[in-house]
Amino acid sequence: MWQLINITSPVDYLLIDNQTVKFNFSAWLGGVKGENDNAAVSLSFFNQSNHMLGNHTIIGPVLDSDRGDQTKLVYRQAIGFVPVGTRFLSVLVEIRCSTGPWNNGYVDNITVILYQ
Repeated sequence: MWQLINITSPVDYLLIDNQTVKFNFSAWLGGVKGENDNAAVSLSFFNQSNHMLGNHTIIGPVLDSDRGDQTKLVYRQAIGFVPVGTRFLSVLVEIRCSTGPWNNGYVDNITVILYQ
């Protein structure tokens, strides 16, 4: 699943283009004990022409060993600067099945905060 976030304010454009805006990108990721089914979330930045700026920022996956062989969610976070020229953000969630017939990769509370 994915979501496109449009930055619409000219004031925001000015702040972004002056390299003063940072991002805090986080989510709770997890799965079921004994399985490596997992989720990962990526954040991408695009300019007005829909060309990607910089690299994807990816949090996850959280595998069984990362969870201490438990069924649980683990907090993951990334921070950085919003690239100059950004007008859209894209958040993409990928949930992968590695064991059994059902996908037990979990994701919750995905957050993107832009700040100075």
